[in-house]
Amino acid sequence: MTKLIGLTGAYDFLERMILEPAGARYNPDWKKARENLENSHDENLDYLGTYFPRTVLESAVIFEHLMRTMPSVKKMLAERDVIRVLDFGCGTGGELLGFLIALGWEFNWELPAVEVDAIDGNEDALGMMQDIMHLCRDKWDFDLRVRTVTHKAEKSGFAPANVKLRDDYDVLVTSKCLGELNAVSQTPFLDFACEFFDSIAPEGLIVMMDVTSRQPHNRGNDWTNLQMTGEFDTHRLQFRKHGFRTLFPLVCDGCSGCRSHSRFLQFIFDFSELGLLEYSETKLACRAYCRDKLWQKVRAEVPPARWQISMGVSCGECREKGAGENLAELPGCCVNHKYFARGG
Repeated sequence: MTKLIGLTGAYDFLERMILEPAGARYNPDWKKARENLENSHDENLDYLGTYFPRTVLESAVIFEHLMRTMPSVKKMLAERDVIRVLDFGCGTGGELLGFLIALGWEFNWELPAVEVDAIDGNEDALGMMQDIMHLCRDKWDFDLRVRTVTHKAEKSGFAPANVKLRDDYDVLVTSKCLGELNAVSQTPFLDFACEFFDSIAPEGLIVMMDVTSRQPHNRGNDWTNLQMTGEFDTHRLQFRKHGFRTLFPLVCDGCSGCRSHSRFLQFIFDFSELGLLEYSETKLACRAYCRDKLWQKVRAEVPPARWQISMGVSCGECREKGAGENLAELPGCCVNHKYFARGG
């Protein structure tokens, strides 16, 4: 069995076992990277060699953080005979691979069985994702089953109409996909939630990640991270009514200051310690959600703290509720505190 030790081991595995054998190329084009549904095979190789590694690393440190700092999340996954995952807009599988790496770290590479439903509109990317998952299954010697669904989100609905999905997924993940769907919906994050959130198990976990770039003018010209959090904050009470809460960042739902400032939250990662100067600063919008049952467990075990949202932000309501001046622990390689301390 191949055990990946830390981020260095993870990136070494990516480079030697995935990127080099596939002929992946480093060819940055941030405009093209935002429109992946119509990618050709060559364009997918460019994406694989350029943006895939950062997605894997970001996803790995986010999921590792959730499992390590929220014991109830790790316990939920540990109790499953089979961890069932739905990945919407999986592409070449970066966020899924990051999740599997985080599982390996947290469970000392005694990986449980994992069953995945992977949805994407690009058949070539789905094929690459399957090849990568088969490689991981063989190298890590665990039971991994992947069902692929070729489907492009439409105005009539994001979920595939001809495929029956489960209603008990333990993990629902989407990464760097919904921000591309503004041409299909004015509120893609909200529409995704309305269609898919009921697919998770009673203690299931929902993780949504996206880039923090600005949308084109024909898509509203808003920052993607503002759009993501804004759509949920605007309809917060609607989600509360249906039993869903924001799990991460774990801010107090009763604190208007947190809700307002969290709309501007982005995670800034620095992976330069791996010798990857091209990844010396990556930015990610991320929110995790769950049903009230899991939220209550986590809320009872995670000490109150406040998030450093931007320079000078200090929420009085949080201090009154016991958070004081304690800053929340950040995911690995996240440099928000250092970044804002220098006036970023």
